[in-house]
Amino acid sequence: MAVEDDRHHGEAVAVFPKLLKRGLVTTNLVVAETYIVLRRAAGYRAAISFLELVGASPRIKKLYSDPRLEDEAERILRHYPDQAGYRAAISFLELVGASPRIKKLYSDPRLEDEAERILRHYPDQDFSFVDAVSFAAMKRERIEEAFAFDRHFLIMGFRTVPPYLGT
Repeated sequence: MAVEDDRHHGEAVAVFPKLLKRGLVTTNLVVAETYIVLRRAAGYRAAISFLELVGASPRIKKLYSDPRLEDEAERILRHYPDQAGYRAAISFLELVGASPRIKKLYSDPRLEDEAERILRHYPDQDFSFVDAVSFAAMKRERIEEAFAFDRHFLIMGFRTVPPYLGT
């Protein structure tokens, strides 16, 4: 939604407010991946705005798979060529740790095992670990829809909002 020339921008802007009314569930992995994509595609301000939105919304529930992933996100972001990357990493970790609106639910080994099982079961798919953890979390939480433009959710039997059109 932050990148106006993205091919899914219009759809995302139209659907997102409706989804927020019902409430959203995401994982820290998705937040971290989205932050990195936004940071690279739209810059620091867009990425920080995304984190602020997630942190401020009482309708977004985050599932955390492992606190070590926050450390990994910091290490990745330190490698940006400018110092804003490091500051962004620290801001990200502080925001997640301090926000009273983010409820952290740490997964157990079974969720991680399920994600790995999914990756092994679908060798012909280019699922990321983020995808697999999301699928496992959605199954566990009985979530049937994903706010995504990713055919992988359809492959796993979930619906996407807006509907994935194959572009």
